[in-house]
Parts: sequence; C-alpha cells; structure tokens
Amino acid sequence: MIKLLNKQYGGKKAFIFHLFYKAKHFIIGLPCVDPIPDKIQHRRVVFACKGNICRSALAHQYLLDLCQWDVVSFGLDSHSGKPANERVTRIALEIGVNLKSHKTTALKDYTFKQGDIIICMEPWQCESVKKLYPKALVNLLGLFLECKRPYLHDPYASAETWVYTSVILIKQAVKNLYEKHIK
Repeated sequence: MIKLLNKQYGGKKAFIFHLFYKAKHFIIGLPCVDPIPDKIQHRRVVFACKGNICRSALAHQYLLDLCQWDVVSFGLDSHSGKPANERVTRIALEIGVNLKSHKTTALKDYTFKQGDIIICMEPWQCESVKKLYPKALVNLLGLFLECKRPYLHDPYASAETWVYTSVILIKQAVKNLYEKHIK
C-alpha cells in the first residue's frame, strides 16, 4: 500500500492532501481558480510552483516544446539562476523534454504582465499568487488532467516512483492545456 501511495501520489501525506483538495474542489470549488478562456490569444502563460526546479520548470519547457508562445515560470520560494532538479531532468529527458538549460526564476525577479495566465501546482500557490496579482487569471495545472488533480505534490524530496509519475502527469496536463486552450 505504501509503495502504491508513493508512486501514485507522492506518499501518505500527499495522498491526504490529494483527497482533501479533490473533495473541496468537487463539493465547494476552489475560490483561487479562475476559468481559462477556450482559446488563449495574445497572453503569456506562466507556470509557478515552490522552487521552479521541478514542476513549473518541466511545464514551462514542455509548453515551449509544443509551441512558440511567450512562456515563463517562477518559484514562490526560490532563488534565481539554479538548474532544474537532477532527477526530474533525467526522467524528463527519458520522455523527450530537455531541462538542461533551465535556470530558476525567483518571485522577486518575475514581472507580472497584464493578461498573464498563471498556472500553479497546489491550491496554496494559487491563493498566494491571487494575493500578489489580483488581476491575473490563475488556475491549477492538475485540473487540465482527464482525472482532475487540484494538488500535484512536489517531487523534489519524494520517492523515485513519484518523480516519474509526476513528470508524466505534468506532461499530460500541459498537453491538454495546449490542445484545449492554445492550439
């Protein structure tokens, strides 16, 4: 059971967060989530997470691989100039996404532009971003998955199996975002 929770959710604590936010999203919704227009035009897509070394870095690079849009990413609790996480970089490369040139961007170095659509990985990140940029459209990457996941656990300190699963989920969610709202 523990191995399954590690692989599918990132661990016991991550599974509890998953259940909590999934129920909250289903029952009352998440007030930090804005609807995204069916076709995004002339807007910048911004991915945000805690450190900008795993989830948002991967989402950023994969969307750039899919299209030549204005795409950036940042970390809410990060320093600029760090490389992407080694494990995420290795696993992403196995599925065709090269993160070797990624350098982190700290929140203080991100400049909000009117019309930015900011895609976060966890509800607390959405809430933080909404407080900082009330005019931004904010959503959760996991809500673009077929089986919606309002909470995408950080793979940074997780088991290798979750790192692999999270890379696959992020890639699927970005592809769905692209196909529904950008393509």
